[in-house]
Order: sequence, then structure tokens, then C-alpha cells
Amino acid sequence: MTPSQFALAFFSLRQAEATGAVGPRLSPEDSVRLVNEGAAQLKGTPAELAAYLPRYVDFRCSGDGTMWLRPLDPDAGDLQGGLGWIRVSPDGSARDVYLPERFDAYRFTPDRVWGVQRDELDVASIAWIGLP
Repeated sequence: MTPSQFALAFFSLRQAEATGAVGPRLSPEDSVRLVNEGAAQLKGTPAELAAYLPRYVDFRCSGDGTMWLRPLDPDAGDLQGGLGWIRVSPDGSARDVYLPERFDAYRFTPDRVWGVQRDELDVASIAWIGLP
């Protein structure tokens, strides 16, 4: 599979998920499996792949206009992000913010990140992280 074929398939899948076009026919596990199978078949140099693969795996906004970008972490595998997020304030200043391991961010406010924290037994609890 060429990088352009993978990019087309990946973004088509993401668009179908975002618009609800796949409905209940495609579980989250199926989606991850399809992306992983496609990624395993990729061929090309790092420079060629970088032209197609996403630089960020998540983008969120808070009510005050702050943007949050989660960079792709190639060491995490499965086209996932790492613990770091880039916080871009409305004035354009940016800083790195690192969230704890096993914390899944869901909502960003001016002074907190709300999400789910999983313990060592994978039990989920609602949690928040205070922002500096």
C-alpha cells in the first residue's frame, strides 16, 4: 500500500466515523484493526510517509478559544499520541502540557483538563488535572 492509498483510506474512515456514516456496523476495535492493518502494509521512506501521515492525532478547543493539539507519537504505535499536548492560547503563545499516564482527556477548560483516569487494574474514574 502506498502512502497516498493509506492516507485516502485512513481519512475516509475517519470522515465516515465522524459523520456517523458507518453507524453501529464498525466498532472502535474494528476501526483500530483496519488502521493497524493498513499501517503495517505501508511502504516508503520516512520523508515520504511524513507527507501523508498526520502530525497530530487530536485537536480540541476550550471555551476561551485555547486550542489543544496532540502530536503523533511514533513510539506509542497505532497512530496514537503520547502524554504531551500543545496548548495554544488565544494570543498565539504555545506551551507543552504533559498529562499523567492512563489519563484520557475529554474536555478542556481554561483552568482544567477533565477526563478519565484508569488505575493499575484498568478501573476508570472521572478526574481532572489543574492547569498552570
